[in-house]
Amino acid sequence: MTMARVHLVDPAVTRWYHCITCCVRRAFLLGEGPSDRKVWIDNRLRELSGIFSVAVGGFSVLDNHLHVLVRLDQETAAEWSDEEVVRRWGRLFPPRDKSRLPLPVSNDWVEWRLKDAAWVAKARQRLQSLSLKAAQTGSVAGSSESAGLEESHWLCPIKQHALVMNWRRAEGRRRRLTR
Repeated sequence: MTMARVHLVDPAVTRWYHCITCCVRRAFLLGEGPSDRKVWIDNRLRELSGIFSVAVGGFSVLDNHLHVLVRLDQETAAEWSDEEVVRRWGRLFPPRDKSRLPLPVSNDWVEWRLKDAAWVAKARQRLQSLSLKAAQTGSVAGSSESAGLEESHWLCPIKQHALVMNWRRAEGRRRRLTR
């Protein structure tokens, strides 16, 4: 039975999550030819970890899916100023003109967004969450089109599993090993 991600991800339980996303129709992620998608994915994860308050602990690119180990850093997002939240959001989802082309993030746009405190709070919450749909889109500079990937290339939603260690069992093992 499926559950909403808000019920699956609880930073009070653990900060570490193993996320998996697959290609649609079992398409190959590591294509042949001049485009090196693994390098693009590496750059994309670095870029997104600089925007979100999520740290990437490691990743593995396989033929038709991607594994990412992430740590949620809610304290980091709490330390951001409101302006920094708006600018980070602007890097992820830049303002667009009437023809839907991305515009540079201007000071006027930032000031306009700063007037809405509820929007800033919601953006801060989303920038510290695990709903990384943005990781699958090419909305940030260096888009997926250059790597031969489209947004529809990915199978949604991203699956995630909490990494929780049973500390009592681990402590018991440590004692047995040191005897």
